[in-house]
Amino acid sequence: MIDQCRPHVVMLDYRLNGEDAKQICYRIKSRYPHLPVIALSCNYNIDRLYGEGGFDDYIRKPFDLDLLYRVLRKYIPEKGDN
Repeated sequence: MIDQCRPHVVMLDYRLNGEDAKQICYRIKSRYPHLPVIALSCNYNIDRLYGEGGFDDYIRKPFDLDLLYRVLRKYIPEKGDN
């Protein structure tokens, strides 16, 4: 799907145990090392766990749109910055 859609960023729900998300993140990073992967989570300690799982960043749920946009702007180029 990444080859077809060519996203600028991937957002993964970390889930409660995080193991599935870590596996998916690892698979993405092994094939697309420069593609940012962001963890979405309601885990209280996601600020520590996201780095251990190989994620580039995290967004703690629930979140507001301002936070979502702020995090995404770090990884999505502005138009004309290609």
